[in-house]
Amino acid sequence: MTFTALKDPQALADLVARFDGRAPRYTSYPTAVQFTPEVGEAVYRRWLADLPVSDPVSLYMHIPFCARLCWYCGCNTRAVNRHEPIAAYVGKLLDEIRLLGQALPGKLPANALHFGGGTPNMLAVEELDVLFAALGEVFDLSPDIEVATEIDPPALTREWVMACAAPAWGCRTSTRRCKRPWTARARSRRPPAAWDGCARRALRRSTST
Repeated sequence: MTFTALKDPQALADLVARFDGRAPRYTSYPTAVQFTPEVGEAVYRRWLADLPVSDPVSLYMHIPFCARLCWYCGCNTRAVNRHEPIAAYVGKLLDEIRLLGQALPGKLPANALHFGGGTPNMLAVEELDVLFAALGEVFDLSPDIEVATEIDPPALTREWVMACAAPAWGCRTSTRRCKRPWTARARSRRPPAAWDGCARRALRRSTST
């Protein structure tokens, strides 16, 4: 539907009627309302085992920590003023990734990864590196994987942006040289210059607010 069509009151009313309705807050599949007491470990393992090995998957990683809580927030998160709880949580994430590796039917291809929160950029750069390496052991991460993340701009650094973007240029770490490239071709690839520009623009916005 074009913008011109939206000027028609009846077309606008039809659009509202089409999409107006109650829906889960998050578009995860299965949705939260489908996780009942009947969904136990055996059911979850069966869901994982039935995933087609050749079909790409999208990954989601929840980081439920913030430096401060926004008044409008309804997310599963909490404010922390020290890093120890975050580091302990990263350890649990690594345990879950290993459990996934045991339950999946094979090394599924992954073409998208989203960090939600909370404030994912409360993770240390080294923790991002460890998480990406663990995911690379369990999933066949695409060389051009899409990495998206929620951020708290005042806490954003150039190093964190580059670390989060590392998989997009074929590296498993955010170091200047690719120590463990996913493909032989990735060994000679360098971070796109556009990422450096994005980091600078994001940092300028965060320091001007």
